[in-house]
Amino acid sequence: MSDDPIKVPFFKKKTNLNVNLRKRKKSPSPGVNVSGEEDNSSAVITKERKLDTSHPFVQASKKGRRVTREEISDMYTANKSAVNSTSEDIATRSAEWDTEIDRDAQALLEKKLAAEEALDDNLYKGANAYKSYIKKRDTAAGSAASSKIKAGPIRAPSNIRVTSRFDYQPDICKDYKETGYCGYGDSCKFLHDRGDYKSGWQLEREWEEMHGKLKKDPNAFLVENSDEESEEELPFACIICRQNFKNPIVTQ
Repeated sequence: MSDDPIKVPFFKKKTNLNVNLRKRKKSPSPGVNVSGEEDNSSAVITKERKLDTSHPFVQASKKGRRVTREEISDMYTANKSAVNSTSEDIATRSAEWDTEIDRDAQALLEKKLAAEEALDDNLYKGANAYKSYIKKRDTAAGSAASSKIKAGPIRAPSNIRVTSRFDYQPDICKDYKETGYCGYGDSCKFLHDRGDYKSGWQLEREWEEMHGKLKKDPNAFLVENSDEESEEELPFACIICRQNFKNPIVTQ
């Protein structure tokens, strides 16, 4: 009995190889309705895998990624150094949309003429450097340094203040003024007035028509006095002695 080998029991767990395999459903026979519970039981849930798009070799179907505020490099903030302009600043303001005064054609020609006057060292500088000592004031080139007449664009004035005024009356109801009736009634936003008003240009025209004749006539303010009236005004006798005049002195 001692020579017989001892039997040791071994336990082996059977592995089911078909755990992850999906069984095919039997096709239902015609005429049999399939319930919704059976459809839901056959659904397969897959877990979405997130890709690290920061890596250049990792690609995905998504076109772009969300950009945070910290990744934006160009950021601008106002320095709040602007000063509010007043009515006094508007009167001394100048236009700066043209070429700078020290760079336009007139300034360049003035610098050239000033350089020619300064360089007088009696040296020959070629035929192209000939200088004309006769200043022709009747030409554009000769009068460029002293006036605004020159070749090229004329320098525009930059200190002109323009004030525009439109002389019309949009606040009076036109229908009520012409016909005395307005379809809007009391809700009309314009003034219901049938008075006659004259614009500024009409008043100026009447003033010129009335006073223009006085300006054209040089004898408008001259007091006319005829010789007959002057003779009638003379006394016929002396006021002191009450007698007729004897050898009176006639003056002009």
